[in-house]
Amino acid sequence: MIQHDLDNMNDAATGERATLAKSASDPLDRRDLARLLYGYLAGTAAIAVFGSVLLAAEVYPRPEHTTMEKLLLWTVMLSIPLHIPALLVIHRLDKAGLQRFATWILFTSSFLLTALIHLSGTYTAIVGILIFTEIGMATLILAPRTAGLLVLLQFLQFAAIVVLEKLGVIPRQTILLELFNFNAGNMQMVAVLALFGGVLGTIFSWSTYVRKRFEEIHLELAALAVTDKLTGLPNRRSFDEALYREVARARRLGSPISMLMCDADHFKVVNDTYGHGKGDEVLRRIADVLLGSVRVGVDQPARIGGEEFAIILSDSSLSTATEVAERIVETMRQLRFEAKGEHFRVTLSIGVTSLQGTAADGDLLIEATDVLLYRAKNGGRNQVVAMSVEDLQGEGPAFAV
Repeated sequence: MIQHDLDNMNDAATGERATLAKSASDPLDRRDLARLLYGYLAGTAAIAVFGSVLLAAEVYPRPEHTTMEKLLLWTVMLSIPLHIPALLVIHRLDKAGLQRFATWILFTSSFLLTALIHLSGTYTAIVGILIFTEIGMATLILAPRTAGLLVLLQFLQFAAIVVLEKLGVIPRQTILLELFNFNAGNMQMVAVLALFGGVLGTIFSWSTYVRKRFEEIHLELAALAVTDKLTGLPNRRSFDEALYREVARARRLGSPISMLMCDADHFKVVNDTYGHGKGDEVLRRIADVLLGSVRVGVDQPARIGGEEFAIILSDSSLSTATEVAERIVETMRQLRFEAKGEHFRVTLSIGVTSLQGTAADGDLLIEATDVLLYRAKNGGRNQVVAMSVEDLQGEGPAFAV
């Protein structure tokens, strides 16, 4: 039975910690997929506009180009934005995986297109399309730093071709001849479009990055404001807010509400003997035990200070809350800690109380559990002392200790 409870505790604690922890591999949300779709549409529109301008100005294709070269040009023009549907197909990847894949496919296509540019002789138009669409889509998909690296990589590729031509490794049917052939009449337009697309893409990317980063920071700060950093449990502020909500709910529904107040026995001795690092480990294990002993998403465990913890149990009678407390105490009795070659235990003292919904009062619950916790510690520790608020009030207005 104890082992079964321990297994349940570990499973629940693991699930809760997974919920509380910020995963580094968040799945793509709808906004991420929308950005990819916008990138695809932007790339397709850019190619359509740019190709139409070239055709209208009779700049490209030129009569001297073969049918194969013309076919190659339009194939490349239409294939560039298809990077985005490829990314949409693999949208089940996490964000980090998507970025790695996008980087790989963009860099690889950049190398392949550079080779096609050199072999086909269709330099000017494809270079312009390549720069404009690749920079634009890269900045839409990737982090700005990665997009900048892509631009640098393309520059190095073209520079390498120039060097190879100078060395005579490849013939002088070169990119440079076409890039600086101003009779073609379209290099100024290509440069302006590439610069405009790159600047807009970078601004969009940075603004999106900054906005998302501010959202992440806001969420992180909000979490820190209500979370105990050491254990990952809600802190005292979050506990007080939860107590206010649950008391109001109990009054509205007329349902019982219970509370546990827990304290680690002789915790100062642990810190003094084995160090604060071991003490922190003990507190984290206690948090795991609490998480594994309550209903995830229903009950509200919290660390309210030092070695003191509390749990709010909604819709729970005194007997149910006492069973939970006994299970927690028994689980802690089974745990062993090791430090400095020694093994030791840390037990818990717990006070348990409850109120009927119509009489629910947060201050009364806290005051009653404090008194009962004191009785548990004063009576020998490592035990549960439970009593309803009504019975405690029968002992006197000040709750006799």
